[in-house]
Amino acid sequence: MKKFIFIFLLIISISSFASGSLFQVTMDVSGSLDTPTGDTDVDSGISLTSEWNIPFDLGGFDLGIGTEYQLDRDIDTGGEIRYWNTYLVFSKDMINNSFNKLTPVFKIGRGNPTLSGLPGISLDSGIFYSIGLKYSISTLAHAEISYSVNNNEFTGTSTDVDYTRINFTWGTRFDYMKEYY
Repeated sequence: MKKFIFIFLLIISISSFASGSLFQVTMDVSGSLDTPTGDTDVDSGISLTSEWNIPFDLGGFDLGIGTEYQLDRDIDTGGEIRYWNTYLVFSKDMINNSFNKLTPVFKIGRGNPTLSGLPGISLDSGIFYSIGLKYSISTLAHAEISYSVNNNEFTGTSTDVDYTRINFTWGTRFDYMKEYY
């Protein structure tokens, strides 16, 4: 619990000072750990995410960086798994009017897994990617649904392990105060 509180406060502190930053809380559902011996369900869980816009013109595309910390999730066959993902964010507004915005979002980066409760088994860090759709409710809030994959290998082997899930995200911006100063 102390780790959760520390991570939460760290992300909020960094986000509150960064222009164009987002803080998000994500609920993962339909988690599955795919190994050569078969698929294993992973319990739903919460992730804390922060993203920052990079002021760079890519011909109408937005670019950003982000980090996601997943709290422990129980694996149905025993043990727990969690990830710390860092990634690039690419997005482009598709519907943009005065009321709302609909934006496809693609994320790609690196995921660092931690397994616990499974003696002698560990995973190497690997590729993280996600594709989703973000709906801006206002200038301060958005909702997002996405499909995410962490692709790893068992340490010391070339045996693939994929952790897939569907994410439901609620986010808020921290740069709204700049309008008043």
